Amino acid sequence: MTEKKDKAKGGIEEKIISFVNDHQPVHIGEIFKDLKISQTKGMNYVISLINQGKLSYASHNQVHL
Repeated sequence: MTEKKDKAKGGIEEKIISFVNDHQPVHIGEIFKDLKISQTKGMNYVISLINQGKLSYASHNQVHL
């Protein structure tokens, strides 16, 4: 069961990274809207990616690679 969750988590993180790569710098809300994920779930993924160093936070709630 945890392998299934890990694969799903990795898939969403990869989608977020590729979306940011295509549209950077991008407002965090645009990520949630375009990927059709909840704000809570999306924010958890974005914060996780920032903490891992895969995304960088810019001013005014924008992120970039």
